[in-house]
Amino acid sequence: MRVLIEARHPAHVHHFKFLVQYLKEQGHEVKLLALEKDITVRLLKELGLEFLVYGKNKPGIWNKALEILRQDLHLWKLMKEFKPDLVVGRPSHPLTFVSWLQGIPSIIFAEDDAKTVMLNAIVAHPFADILVTPKTVDLWIFEGKKVAYSGTQKLAYLHPNRFQFNPAILEKYKLSKPYCILRLSALSAAHDIGKAGVSDELLDRIIELLKPNYEIHISSEKRIPKQHEHLRLKTDLADIHHVMSKADLFICDSQSMAVEASLLGVPNIRYSSFVGKSRILAELEDAGLSIGIVAGEEKELMTAVEQFAEPRSEEMHQQLQTRRAEFIASRIDVTRHMIWLAENYPNLRKELNPKQAAREMTEDKFLASLSER
Repeated sequence: MRVLIEARHPAHVHHFKFLVQYLKEQGHEVKLLALEKDITVRLLKELGLEFLVYGKNKPGIWNKALEILRQDLHLWKLMKEFKPDLVVGRPSHPLTFVSWLQGIPSIIFAEDDAKTVMLNAIVAHPFADILVTPKTVDLWIFEGKKVAYSGTQKLAYLHPNRFQFNPAILEKYKLSKPYCILRLSALSAAHDIGKAGVSDELLDRIIELLKPNYEIHISSEKRIPKQHEHLRLKTDLADIHHVMSKADLFICDSQSMAVEASLLGVPNIRYSSFVGKSRILAELEDAGLSIGIVAGEEKELMTAVEQFAEPRSEEMHQQLQTRRAEFIASRIDVTRHMIWLAENYPNLRKELNPKQAAREMTEDKFLASLSER
């Protein structure tokens, strides 16, 4: 089987890396496509994955539109040459549109409610064969394409079956506990327009409050104020989850990394305009694994940070680990689910139309297939 997989963002690389590895081990031919965005290419190189860059991230709505058209043309040629039996990726117009035009089955993994990322949903979802999402995600008018599962996309690489902490990594970077990581997003994606996160002024106040009791490290997609540049976290990209997993506190305006911190059992505070708009993060907040504060509520943010001004006790740490274990135990191994879909969907798609096939790919059937092995 020939499989084309697209990674448009660093998080997509982590999402698909174990699927790529498995398919290659089984003798399938895999072509991994990447977008030159943020640190995606650097991460792929660090992980030793073979890939082909076929597009760039462009600032500005009109630049993005022109770049998408260019990607459509490039991807058309690539698919004609490679002739994939299956296309796998996250919601993107070039991937879903071109695979639909060429009649190639596509499995698209989505984790955002369609109305939250409406522009992307409108241009990408109509052309996807199936949209694989956590059960709580609302796909709006695209519910007929939904293949629901119990879990989150981040469990594809942070499930205990996939991620095991490597103690040598803390020694590698000489990190001293307790330490706090502050993660700042660029907020440059199309769905980020008009959204806010941690400002420079808030960053100053957070650092001033925490520095007496924490070693502070800043991970940022955007410029860091000159006076804080010495706090920039300098690690290999492939090591970031090991470093995150032992942090005593994680503060961010990133949806993706707030989910990661929660699944790693790290106390975390998210300050963003997107708070209240992600069902996955709402689940994690309800489970006591994350704190979300809407951008603009600065007083509420500083009150939450003050609660963590001193590192939590061992007892409170264990309580958080118990909540994390209970949350993960009630979810599936997402990578195994992805493998099952990749192995079974193409043949099913030959027999049925996409909507019928979507209804057949249930979690119950996936779990039954595990018991048969």
